[in-house]
Amino acid sequence: MSKYSDYIALVDEDYFNINDIMATRANIACTFSQGTPRELFRLMGQQPPETISERGYKTEVPSWILCTLNNREYSPQLPRAFTENTRNSLQASPVGKNLENLSLHFYLLGIRLALLLKEKSGQQIAYALMRIFEQRAGWILKLAVDPVFKPLQLDLTEKRIFFKAQKSEIRTIDWFHRNNNKENQKIARKRSHAEIS
Repeated sequence: MSKYSDYIALVDEDYFNINDIMATRANIACTFSQGTPRELFRLMGQQPPETISERGYKTEVPSWILCTLNNREYSPQLPRAFTENTRNSLQASPVGKNLENLSLHFYLLGIRLALLLKEKSGQQIAYALMRIFEQRAGWILKLAVDPVFKPLQLDLTEKRIFFKAQKSEIRTIDWFHRNNNKENQKIARKRSHAEIS
């Protein structure tokens, strides 16, 4: 064991996941309250506003930075892919809908939003993600049966599942044909021995 193994275990398992990193780069529109420190905007790579009115200051923020902020400092606006109307539409008939157009990292960003919001809307997003995935999983596996099919309309999580299922299907077909050929060879040998005797 390395002397650093104790420290490595402290890092979140998604810390090195490139898909999670890309999902958290998505910007979310937020309204910041008057009490927001000006230094925060510099950390986000933005010019701080001169003053923040009572209505707040609206700007787009990378979702990864929202995890570090106090919920009282901002109020996020859901991206179009996670609004109530879009969630209801997807839950009603998710099969065939184009998640790639909504968000390339639909599930990962949705999980991040559900954890950020923590209130009723966060629970609703988590429930919707689960229902959408449950209903699309069978459809994705049916698509994977075709060894030359290229996945469209799937987010990256679904594409990873699709390619794993497609690879498994190809390996199963290869295995079946190899075993079938061996059986045919055994039968041919038995016939040739029977004809000789």
